[in-house]
Amino acid sequence: MNPRKTGKGKLAPYSDFFVELVEHDPDITLAEMKVALEHAHGVCASISGIDQALRRLGYMYKNLWPAPLQEV
Repeated sequence: MNPRKTGKGKLAPYSDFFVELVEHDPDITLAEMKVALEHAHGVCASISGIDQALRRLGYMYKNLWPAPLQEV
């Protein structure tokens, strides 16, 4: 059995695009990045694929769910 080849991923050509998005809006979500990539480049990518591409670039994202509204 051959070991799996590691590479830069299918989204590597869009690295500069991702960096530009994050620098323009540091609070952008992965879902928003997915939509932006599809609109700008016609590329449909999964959220996990975008997350992996960002991790390769040194970025880390956290799932931040909105806090429930509290009654006063």
